[in-house]
Amino acid sequence: MKTIILISILYLNLISFGQKTIEFKDGSVYVGHIIKGQFHGHGKMVWASGSTFEGAWKNGAQNGEGKFTWVSGATYYGDWKNGTRNGKGVYHYSDNSVYTGTWKDGKINGKGTRVWGSGIQYIGDWLDGEQHGKGKRIWPNGDEYNGNWKNGKPDGNGEFKYSNGSRYTGKWKKGQKEGKGTYYWANGDKYIGQWIDGFKHGKGIIYFENGAIDQGRWNHGDFAK
Repeated sequence: MKTIILISILYLNLISFGQKTIEFKDGSVYVGHIIKGQFHGHGKMVWASGSTFEGAWKNGAQNGEGKFTWVSGATYYGDWKNGTRNGKGVYHYSDNSVYTGTWKDGKINGKGTRVWGSGIQYIGDWLDGEQHGKGKRIWPNGDEYNGNWKNGKPDGNGEFKYSNGSRYTGKWKKGQKEGKGTYYWANGDKYIGQWIDGFKHGKGIIYFENGAIDQGRWNHGDFAK
């Protein structure tokens, strides 16, 4: 009798702690380790939708390193915690964009780099999936912005360098030059003054390379004197 009980216990342990294949009614399939009825250890889940996850599980949720592949072709490989992306990881978007950096509660947060399929790059701070904090954005044509960001747009102090040699240093708001700033033309001319919605607006001075000066007020880019 003791031998039969011992064999039964060993058999039950193998079922509880070993690798199994589970087929769900909706067509989803899990292949991997299970402990006490929960996904725990290494395993692969294939949902009925076609999405897949392969990696580490703990107490029924993704925990540790793993790769998630969406039906769209997008993939994420990196750290997981309690079923969401947490820690460091690489996300390949279906449009060929790639993000490499940190995550929190399933969203891009912290330091990271995104390269879009168009060739645009952003390197810097993120908050809830938006460029937010300090960062640099580089365009394929050579344009470059380096400074403060808010909700995905330049906001605060920053410098924009144009591929033609001109540059702007000063205040930004919601992606536009706004406040006090200085624009340097490639030919040596320089404007120092106020801006609004990306235009010279308010008091300002233009210093020309030939020594001439225009000083007065501007109205949405036009010199009003």
